[in-house]
Amino acid sequence: MLRLANSLARGIPTGYLGTLEQRLMETENALSYVLRQLEYSGVDTLSSLAVFECLNTAAGPETNINKTARMAEWKRFPLRSKNALQEWHTNFSKKAVTDPCE
Repeated sequence: MLRLANSLARGIPTGYLGTLEQRLMETENALSYVLRQLEYSGVDTLSSLAVFECLNTAAGPETNINKTARMAEWKRFPLRSKNALQEWHTNFSKKAVTDPCE
């Protein structure tokens, strides 16, 4: 019986999928906002998006962080406003050691 209880406790944390879906929506909205701002600034976003080719294969900082810690980070740094996006970027930039495109 103890073995069964231990195996049930190893699943994903409660609320993880909902939180992940919320974060994905926030991220998509933030990306859309940034791309619109680039377009308004006269930047050809399609040409500029070539940089994403290297980002698709690069791992961000702390990719092995556990799910519960990641949920706490998402709660601490929501992407729902320009100021919140700046706070997240500042925090994320401190963790990034190298440019993933180099």
